[in-house]
Amino acid sequence: MTKLSTLFELPKKLRSVTDIKETQELVQLYKSASHYLEKHTNVPSFAKIERDAKNATEEIAARFKERLHANDNSDLSIEEFDALVTVLLDLDEPAEPLA
Repeated sequence: MTKLSTLFELPKKLRSVTDIKETQELVQLYKSASHYLEKHTNVPSFAKIERDAKNATEEIAARFKERLHANDNSDLSIEEFDALVTVLLDLDEPAEPLA
C-alpha cells in the first residue's frame, strides 16, 4: 500500500518540491517508477500519474536550466551547480547545453 500511495503522491510532490536534495530523491523515484507507469498506461490512474509526473519533471528541468543560465548566477555554489546538473542529467537532458 505504501508504494501505491507514494506513486499517487509523486506528481504533487514533484510540483511542490523546493529543496534540491529532495528534488534529486524525487527524480530518482520518478525514474525508477516511470518504467512501471509506462508499462501500465492502459490503467487510467497510472496513465494520469505518468502524465502529471512527466509534466512536473519538465517544469523542474526548465527551472533548473534557467537557474544555470541566469545572467547573475554568481551566488551559485559548486554543490548547487553539481546538484542542478545531476538532476538535469537524471531527467535525460542533453549534457552539452548545460555547460
